Amino acid sequence: MKRFIVTVDVERGERNAYSKDNFSIFVVKGADRYLRALRVVDVPVEFFFNVYESTYKDEEAWQKLCLRAHLRGSEVNLHTHPHYLFDSDRKNMYEYSLAEQTEIVRVGKLMLQEWGFEMPKTHRAGNYGANLDTVAALRANNILIDSSISMGNTNCKLAQQVDSSRKIFGITEFPVSAKRDSKVIPRIDVNSIDKTDFSKIETDPIVLIGHSFNAPSFDRLIELFIILKKQGEVVKFENCTD
Repeated sequence: MKRFIVTVDVERGERNAYSKDNFSIFVVKGADRYLRALRVVDVPVEFFFNVYESTYKDEEAWQKLCLRAHLRGSEVNLHTHPHYLFDSDRKNMYEYSLAEQTEIVRVGKLMLQEWGFEMPKTHRAGNYGANLDTVAALRANNILIDSSISMGNTNCKLAQQVDSSRKIFGITEFPVSAKRDSKVIPRIDVNSIDKTDFSKIETDPIVLIGHSFNAPSFDRLIELFIILKKQGEVVKFENCTD
């Protein structure tokens, strides 16, 4: 039976960062659309929150959004787009030193804990821009699952570092990329669930990725989740670790 992990990156998106009402349109509405769909179709969803955006404004609204996800039984994970809080000229994690990345992860983890959540279990680098220092920074902060690898993506500096064990420095990696007929698919979007022949996908589990800023409609999400449940089992990251 195929295993799927549905993930959603909660963020404004680079193109929408300075749009009017960008938080309510590209963060809240999209994430809430997923959460509403989960009332109808019971599947676990892993949310990755770019908490660094909350330093601009709307921190309380970010906290409430994380709470709604938590109460729906979803995981509240860490998504690192560091330039919102640290250096606006360095958008990817790999552009920072190990010490800087360790601090970036520490601050994001602390923000979630200050909002009343447990320490995040899983991390994803924005733009998939992780390197070996990112993994070391996660280990230093006791976050032991990562989902930043996108093979074929030039931002990702980890693609050649992971082997069949999926372990790097003791961190379990769940790539967003997949293989079909031994060829790499950089990622499979939630929006394309109904267009993908999963029987030919060799990767297990299959990580699906969505974003709050381009969330499908409520009705379409329900349709996509129903299709997915017929294809196999929808699980969480922690169900797939050794």
